[in-house]
Amino acid sequence: MKYPAKRDQAQHLRPIPSASCRKKTTFQTENPRQPEVMLPKGHALQEVFRSLNHVKVTYVRIPIRIAIIFVFLSQLIIGSMVNARPDDPHQLQQQQLAMLRAQDERVARIGWRLATANRALCPVTFSATGITLHTLSQYDRRWRKAAASQFGLGEIYPGILAVVPASPAWIAGLRPDDAIVSIGGADLAALATPRADRRASYAASDSAMRLLEDAPPGQPLEIVALRGTDRVSLVVVPVASCASRFEIKPSAQANANANGRVVQVFGELVTRLDRDEDLALVMAHEMAHNTLGHEAAIKERRLATGLAAGLGGSGRILRGFEREADRLGLYLAARADFSIAEAPGLWSRAGIGAGLSAWIAATHPAPDDRSRAAEATVAEIARLTKEGRDLVPEGFAGQVSPGPAAD
Repeated sequence: MKYPAKRDQAQHLRPIPSASCRKKTTFQTENPRQPEVMLPKGHALQEVFRSLNHVKVTYVRIPIRIAIIFVFLSQLIIGSMVNARPDDPHQLQQQQLAMLRAQDERVARIGWRLATANRALCPVTFSATGITLHTLSQYDRRWRKAAASQFGLGEIYPGILAVVPASPAWIAGLRPDDAIVSIGGADLAALATPRADRRASYAASDSAMRLLEDAPPGQPLEIVALRGTDRVSLVVVPVASCASRFEIKPSAQANANANGRVVQVFGELVTRLDRDEDLALVMAHEMAHNTLGHEAAIKERRLATGLAAGLGGSGRILRGFEREADRLGLYLAARADFSIAEAPGLWSRAGIGAGLSAWIAATHPAPDDRSRAAEATVAEIARLTKEGRDLVPEGFAGQVSPGPAAD
């Protein structure tokens, strides 16, 4: 996990397509030198990867000078993209955006299960509807034509990128590509980015998502949407959820982040972990960081992060945070009915943190230590399940953890 700090107007990136195609949350990067991305051989494939740059930005904070990241795709995705007409870049962009949506929907489904199943353990909650929103201004201007065609996005209102099946929004009748006109009486036209501002911005999408998240749970929420040329008024009843929003970040690194409110999974990791159970374990680990208040503790205690953590007592504290998140994450995944049987080998099997060896060593426990601890936690959860007891870690009371004492 990287320990991010949010900043407005940062350069943000998003997965499959890659780099700055669509703006999202950005987390601070502690390792300014990114590992080299080795593209597979073959001119056609290299051209495909080059075409994935500068698509959309995200919500995390990354210095602009290092905000160029590539995303590796699975063989199936690569094959479908290579077969696209080379003389029709607009069509190729639309295919890439469709693949991006498929991964967004997967992450949204897994995140929904984790966040709603564990609300009793989270000291901070917000409302969940099952909707993921995006805006045309979130896309780099070179991709806005394709985004408008693929998703039906207009200049003013955000659209629905994903709706989790059986969620309150789905039950109410909201569907992907609906344009959201208002939420609880708040006209979303006021959030639109000025047309003169050609830079990709996540601000409008974030503000719209916060309107949904800040609505009272269990209370009817009127949402007015445009479906084609028809205006529909629907009533959604949000449910309480752990206060974690889930999204993908484009990167060739197999890694994940959390900043206290947002959980990001890097694009390479999403494509590498094709089993939902494996991806859920990673997302649950990051959600555990949010649940335990680790980001706030890092800021309050002014802990060094990244390679600098190895120079003082910060590294030991951060490694303690990772152990706490490993343990709680397994409970969160199990409570959401994900299998945790193969958790002990996940970190090594997935190659999480590959290319960041020195940074990982400074802030994370050794892989063998994590595997042994996971084995013990899996056995502990199995015993509690057999005894018919609630899956709550011993000593955990849903309170923010102060973490280990500093050296």
